[in-house]
Amino acid sequence: MDERLVTALRVLAAALVFATAAYHLAWGLPRALIYLEGIGFLLSAGNLPDVRPFFFVGFALALLAGPYLVTRNVVTLRRGYQLGMAMMGLAIGAWMFWHLTDHAAFLYPSNAVPAGQADHTGVVATIVGHYVQEPVEGTIKTIEIGALLAFGALWRWDPAIRDTEDADADVGPTANADA
Repeated sequence: MDERLVTALRVLAAALVFATAAYHLAWGLPRALIYLEGIGFLLSAGNLPDVRPFFFVGFALALLAGPYLVTRNVVTLRRGYQLGMAMMGLAIGAWMFWHLTDHAAFLYPSNAVPAGQADHTGVVATIVGHYVQEPVEGTIKTIEIGALLAFGALWRWDPAIRDTEDADADVGPTANADA
């Protein structure tokens, strides 16, 4: 693959990751701080706070740590691409899980939809409905899908990790068997 295209894909992946992290941090941090301020009251009243702000902040920090760890050679480029794909897949999967479980009603029984009032249109209709009806969510999920695809293309075609593929294959318990 052309080096300019690889560079463009790296820039694109980084921009999409930073956009995703910024959104999750901007949405989660203020809410997490509010919940932390009133956690004693919530728990004493028998209420659980919404878990999403805490997950959003942790997810954003993990996303921001990725490029830092790769640039400091703590994580290899190949592993960075793999972790980037996993993180974007996790974000998309968690979003789908949240909506398919009626906004995690199993955690908050008082918020569950009463029997007979649930929308049984199916998995695809539920996900597509949330994607289309919530423009911000749809935009963020599109960004995450784009990042997932960019990481996948880089993992598959980046010559910088292809050059080290043979060296990685030689590492292991059988590598020194002939020595």
